[in-house]
Parts: sequence; structure tokens; C-alpha cells
Amino acid sequence: MKKVINSILMILMLVSLVFANNEVVILHWNDVHSHNIPWKPVRHNPEKHFVGGYAYLDAYLDSLLIVYPEALKINAGDDFQGTPVSSISKGRSQIEILNVVNPDFFTIGNHEFDYSWANFLKLIPEAKFDIYGANVLDAKTNEPLLKEYKIYDFNGKKIAILGVTSDDLPGLTLSENLKGLKIADQIETVKKLVEELKQKNIHLIIAVTHIGFDEDKKLAKAVPELDLIVGGHSHTYLDEAVVIGNVHIVQAAAYGRYIGEFKFSCDETKITDFGYKLIEVVSKNISPSEDVKKVVDKFENRVAKEMDIVIGVLKSDWVKGGVESNLGDWLTDVMKKETRSDIAFTNNGGIRKDLAAGDIKVRDIWEITPFGNTFITFTIDGKQLLNMVEYMVENNRLMPQSGLKITIKRDGNKLLKVLVNGEKIDPNKKYSVVTNNYVFDHTKGYFGFVPNNNIKTGLVDKDVFLDAVREQKIIDSKIEGRIIFE
Repeated sequence: MKKVINSILMILMLVSLVFANNEVVILHWNDVHSHNIPWKPVRHNPEKHFVGGYAYLDAYLDSLLIVYPEALKINAGDDFQGTPVSSISKGRSQIEILNVVNPDFFTIGNHEFDYSWANFLKLIPEAKFDIYGANVLDAKTNEPLLKEYKIYDFNGKKIAILGVTSDDLPGLTLSENLKGLKIADQIETVKKLVEELKQKNIHLIIAVTHIGFDEDKKLAKAVPELDLIVGGHSHTYLDEAVVIGNVHIVQAAAYGRYIGEFKFSCDETKITDFGYKLIEVVSKNISPSEDVKKVVDKFENRVAKEMDIVIGVLKSDWVKGGVESNLGDWLTDVMKKETRSDIAFTNNGGIRKDLAAGDIKVRDIWEITPFGNTFITFTIDGKQLLNMVEYMVENNRLMPQSGLKITIKRDGNKLLKVLVNGEKIDPNKKYSVVTNNYVFDHTKGYFGFVPNNNIKTGLVDKDVFLDAVREQKIIDSKIEGRIIFE
């Protein structure tokens, strides 16, 4: 076992109860998004410390395994996508790192499909850990393409762990990434597996899901025979387990900042008592696992020289999220200017990182927009534009945008007024719109219609944003009030 030195975890080892014969321990994490080196959170971090990094996360796991040698290490997906090493290696960096971390169970996430299923299929034989996704089926045969579940024996008690990913995959990645696949309904898949497992005299059933916290709650209600859901996808910080009926739900935020520790005792049919907490992976408190660090450094050293070049200065924190953010405003302004469009839209899901005030490095732009999306423009008339904005307001599909000022009645989500670059919409005028290829691939859901004309500009988002930072040099972004609630 790797050598680790950590005073906090040494204290934990001294005060922890002896591992009881009927106690099971789950150590879990999710949505690392290739944040393989320590990073400094902008939010909820008054100490300004660095957290995460796979070599440090692994060291914490090893320390916990000294206390709980039979604990299971569970990863709930989305290790791919988020930093340059994953994009450049198309996920191979994460497979090689996980081969050393060696999780006992890994459920595939939606971002594992970002470089295409064909790419992931090539990586599977290289993985030395088991990959699960019971609802990922061959489109022709309807047969599962990944493992469905695994059964463990803990002191005579059989515990089954099954894995499912989001059945909204067609809406979460580009359609071309899912060629040859059918994604089955997540709840129906779990129901089917639970019925199958009941015939094997299983005492407890755990679902490791990559479907998001809201969907986990629906799953718990729909399949009450489950005992525990270890979740991912929504990056939800749960410092307490949520219990619905007899189903316990846990999730450990994202980016390797936390490890979840779920300890429970059980009888023949259910969890009888449990304890749960999130352990923050603070890098200064532990020595990294050398074997994991070696793999991390191998990939990081290939890109560090280029990625750590400073290209600008940020005067105020860039913070993503919500119907409007200062980061979303800046990105869409750049898109609008670069393509000379009247209006620009980008999706919040494509903005992956906050950035603290200070130097802006090449790496930061890659990590804010890691997908390598391209810009697509299309033209609509004023009547179509008004209908589009009304659809977005009424269906909660608002997103970061530039060019519009939208006033909404808060009670009832009703559009009250919309201006285009300060002017009322002319129903007969033509307006140019720019968005990224992901949004354009899902325009029916985002805008309520599919444009019948479009131009693929070939412009890659991060290249355009990098040039904009270099040109502006000093950036001080504010939320401008482009969306107003009355």
C-alpha cells in the first residue's frame, strides 16, 4: 500500500470505531472531469486552499482504506472532459490514472461519450477496472454493451451493485457520438435488474447512477427495493444522505474536491443504521500517491508549457451559472462580435469553470470551454425570434446571451418585453443568430424549433475566446441585467 502522511486522517484512524463485522463502507466520488491536479475553488473557500488532484484523492482513499480495509471504492462517472489533457488524449489520461487508482466500480457518465462511443470502445480493453452501464445497448440487438452489475459477499450478506447512466444521453451529447447505441430508460432498466437480482437471494441492492440528484429521487420512489443510490452528474453537494422511504441517496459534488464516506449496518433486508460525511481533499494536508502522481505528471508535462502561458488579467471573478452570469455575458459578447451577429447564445452546461480574479492562462480558457465546440450561425425573422424567446421563457430554457434585453413576469414565467440591441423586434426584419454546434444540434429543445438555414463557421470556441483575451488583456466583467424579472 502506498505511503501517505496525513495528520488529519491519522487522527481519524485513532478515533474511528473498529471495523465491525456487519458494517459496510462505501468510499465514493464523481464528476472529476479530468481535474487531475489540485485547483483553487472560487466558491465556499474562505481559506483559499487548493483541493482535489487525483494523486491527493488517491492518497486520501489509501488512508481511509487503512481504517476500513474492506471498503469499496466507487466512481459514479464523468471522469472525462474538462481539462486539456483529457481533450488532447481523448480520455486516455483518465483511463491510465484510474488503472492505478483502481476503483471497484465505475459507472459510465455522459461525458465519457464526448469523444464518441467508437473512441470509448477502443479504450475499454485498456481499462484494468470494471466499467458498468446497464442501459447502454447495441442499437441492433438491444443487448447491453457494458457490464450490468456485480455481486459482493460481506460476511455472508450478498450485496449487488448495478450501474446506469442517463437516458437523456441523446440530449447531453452530440448525436454523432452515439452511433450504434440505444440508451434504455433508466428506471425501467433498474426495475428489470432488481427483479433479476431478487431471484439470486440478494440482501441489499446499491445503484451507482449517473443521472443527477433529481432523477435519483425519482428512481428511489419508482424502485423502493433499492437500498442505496450513489449518484453523479448533477455535481450535487450532499453533506447528509437523503433518505426516501428506505432508499438512501448520496453524491460528492464534483472535480475531486470531496470523497463521500457512507458506513452502514444491515440485516437480511435493509440498512439498519448508517453514518455519512463528505471528506474534503485538501492537498496541503497529505502527501500525494507517488504512482498516481507519476501518471498525472506524464500527461500534464506534455501540455504545461503551452497551457500555463499568461495571456491576460481578470479584475473580478468570473462566475458561471444562472440565467445570466458575468462569464456568460463575456463569452456571448465575444461570439456576437466575432461572427458579426445580432444575437448570441451559449448553454450553461458548456461553461465548465469559475475563475478567480488574477492572471488568465491558456489553460483557464480550455477549462472554461473544454468541448472544442464550433460556432454556427442562422437567420430568422422578427416573428420567429419573438416566438423563440417566448418559448425559452415559458419553458425555462433561458441561457447566457448577448444582444437581447428580456423582461419577464416572475410569477408565471411570462415574457413582458424583449429588445434586440436596444430596439423593439421588427417582425419583418431578418436577424442573425450565433450559437455553438451542441446547442444547434438540440435547437428543438432549446428554441422550440429547428432553423432551416445555417452556416458552419468552422470557428472553434476556445480559439476565439483565447484571441479575445489576448486582445482585451485586462477584463472586468459585470452582470449587465440582460434578463430582468418583475
